[in-house]
Amino acid sequence: MDLVSIEKALVEEIAIILAVPVDADTDLLADAGLDSFGTMQVIVFLEEEFGIQVPEDQFDINQFASVATIAGWVLPLVSAAEPAN
Repeated sequence: MDLVSIEKALVEEIAIILAVPVDADTDLLADAGLDSFGTMQVIVFLEEEFGIQVPEDQFDINQFASVATIAGWVLPLVSAAEPAN
């Protein structure tokens, strides 16, 4: 899984969650209205879609500022969860 694939999946899911179009650079907190409930929905999506566990001790709302920010934060978790070839 690469960064572009993660961003694409997030753009599609977050647009559904927020019922507004978003792109990788949309300010989700200020412009798109991502709130605590929406953030939890995004976390559930990440865990189910990518087979990861989002560590509570690493959670920071600023990590949800944009799709690009989320994807950059999640990529190492996804890479670690992928089976070795």
